[in-house]
Amino acid sequence: MNANDDQPAPTWRKIKRWAGYTLGAALLIACIVMALRGGDWQRLAEVEPSTFGWLILLVVLSLFFSTNVFSLLTIPYAPEEKPVPWIVMLALISASTLLNYLPLRPGLIGRAAFLKKYYDIAYRSSVRILLIAITISATIYGSIFALGLRHHCPDFLITLLLAGAFILALLGAGMHVLHLLVRKRFRAATHMWYLTGVAIHRFSEVAIATIRLMIVFHLLDVDIYFSHAAILATCGMFITLVGITPNGLGLREWLYGLIAASGFFGGDVEGGLRLGLQVALIDRAAESLVVIPSGLAGMVYLKNKPRRSQRS
Repeated sequence: MNANDDQPAPTWRKIKRWAGYTLGAALLIACIVMALRGGDWQRLAEVEPSTFGWLILLVVLSLFFSTNVFSLLTIPYAPEEKPVPWIVMLALISASTLLNYLPLRPGLIGRAAFLKKYYDIAYRSSVRILLIAITISATIYGSIFALGLRHHCPDFLITLLLAGAFILALLGAGMHVLHLLVRKRFRAATHMWYLTGVAIHRFSEVAIATIRLMIVFHLLDVDIYFSHAAILATCGMFITLVGITPNGLGLREWLYGLIAASGFFGGDVEGGLRLGLQVALIDRAAESLVVIPSGLAGMVYLKNKPRRSQRS
């Protein structure tokens, strides 16, 4: 690691990140005001509580898949005698997701520092892991977006593709757990299997996000094609990936609104805009109900890890 790595980020970079945070907060406030002024929220009072439960469950499932992604990518870079336990990675992903809502993305930095301190994973390796995850994610999001835009492609084809990937991801998760239990080190030649597992898990995350949006539209008594929900999901996940604002705060909401206002789902411009904003806010609220408690629990778990290590 170079000596420059310990130096603070340039002032212009900090200013840019604070500007992104301010922009995200302003866009989110504007989104809430716009959605509350003309949106129809009465339908939510008539929905069965179990429907909200399924929405929360899907967010939890998405958190597990995201944990598997970074757990798989970390295996080749962790020392053989010090593998990163899945529960630790879950705590890291939960805590970093919550902390990344703050300016300067402290969750991302903190995760790399934790892995360096307790598992001897170099900062350079953490950057490489992140770049691989971003590359695979962007490729998958773009592919599903393009597939969804093909109007002559039947919805059932996309459904089958995503459902198949979801099943494969469950199998891959089981194999990954088995790998951690036996602690068998794969050689570099099999590294491609890790990347394949990551791709399958990311593919499944899109399926989960798509189903989440379909549930939210159902909550508002609006029917939507699976392919259209997949397009919305990939756009939202991509804007979050880019990181212009913390976790896509504000930008994801307005992106949904603008896509809906463009006539993609039919109807008038103003009604489509409010519908898209409502969908985004409900989805963000469901996400927050998982991210906040899991993030806090993850931080408590990681804070107490040194004490548990000393006892053992």
